[in-house]
Amino acid sequence: MKFQIDMEHFLHTFRRLVDTPSPVGFYPLMNPLLEEIAGELGQRIVYDRRGTPYMILEGQDQTKTVLVGAHADTIGLVVR
Repeated sequence: MKFQIDMEHFLHTFRRLVDTPSPVGFYPLMNPLLEEIAGELGQRIVYDRRGTPYMILEGQDQTKTVLVGAHADTIGLVVR
C-alpha cells in the first residue's frame, strides 16, 4: 500500500506540536492541541486514569494491537 504524504500539512502540524509549551507533567496546552489534530484526522483522543492521551485507530484486523509511542512533553535539563 502506498501513501501520499502532504509535506506542507505534515510540517505545519509538526511545527504546531514543537512550538507548544509542554513541560514535564503539565499539559494544559498540549492535550487540547492533540485533540484538535486528532479531530482533523477524523479521530478522537481518549485518556487513561493517569491522564495519558491515546488516539485509537481501528484497523482491518481487530485481533492485533500495535502501539506507537511518543513524548509530548518538553525534555528539560535541571541545572543547580
